Amino acid sequence: MVAERELYEAVKRNLSDLLQAKFDGHYLAITSEGSFPDEILRHIPHSDEIIFSFLKKKNSPDITGFVKLETKTEPKYAAFYFVTVEIKNTTISLEDIYQAKRYADLFKAKYGFLISTKVIPTTIERLCDRIPILYIAGTSYEKLRLAQFDAEKAEIIQKSWFPELPFK
Repeated sequence: MVAERELYEAVKRNLSDLLQAKFDGHYLAITSEGSFPDEILRHIPHSDEIIFSFLKKKNSPDITGFVKLETKTEPKYAAFYFVTVEIKNTTISLEDIYQAKRYADLFKAKYGFLISTKVIPTTIERLCDRIPILYIAGTSYEKLRLAQFDAEKAEIIQKSWFPELPFK
């Protein structure tokens, strides 16, 4: 079994390709050790810096970043939306969903991802269908997206996205 840490770079590369195709710009960094590069820090409003008192080593998203959308009328006034990613080398559990939601909520991320090397269990899909609040947030992000990552091919299995493909 591949160690979870060994998946970070490949997942980051896959998501980066997906983001590049959909947004005017993006940036992703491996942040699992609680270290956030300046490219991310400069987009955190001063009033939201309190989140870092809750994000310590081993208590941070595996990958954090942002996407950029330029306005059509004023390109210099781009909007930045945070992205958080939690990666699991085990079958996704309810606790994993809440962990990924916590990171997305703390960053007010528009896009939160939970990616596992294992197939998304039918029980998790059924529970999320029954209780959508597990993956839907009010004002922060659209939906927490779950997906399976094929470690051998080093790619996200496109048909595995739950509840739907991101960035429609």
